[in-house]
Amino acid sequence: DDRRAELRAIAKAVGAPFVDDPGNADDAFDRTRFRRLLEANPWLDVPAIALAAAHAADADQALRACADMLWDDVAKIEDDQVSLDPSDLPDEVRRRLATNAIDRVRHAHHLPAGGWRVDGLDRLLAALLSGGTGTIAGVQARAVGDRWHFRLAPPRRSH
Repeated sequence: DDRRAELRAIAKAVGAPFVDDPGNADDAFDRTRFRRLLEANPWLDVPAIALAAAHAADADQALRACADMLWDDVAKIEDDQVSLDPSDLPDEVRRRLATNAIDRVRHAHHLPAGGWRVDGLDRLLAALLSGGTGTIAGVQARAVGDRWHFRLAPPRRSH
């Protein structure tokens, strides 16, 4: 790889040590498989991919800031429950506000922070947008009028 050879030449020129990591040749690692994919497909423009990733990170940071700024305007916290008004907001901002509401309810009930999987979040949001209810990560959410309400889910009934 040209970049690796260039990096080695720079390290050698300045007398910096370098080590060949055996893991870099082991296809058990994602990084190795991705490197081979990039090397085998010259049409994949690595600098352009890196730039796109940087732009995506900037967009993520901007959306996080937007949701944080909106929180005080759209959310209401009462005891250990959270309600919010997601009206007229883009889907991704709604997703972030709902995630924040779920995390706050979990925190209020001393459930472990983070770690819950967000793969069911889109189903929950679809249910809320259609006026329904749903449960995720031990938190029950329901739509009432223009507001979404989040509270600890009731215990499951066993049969």
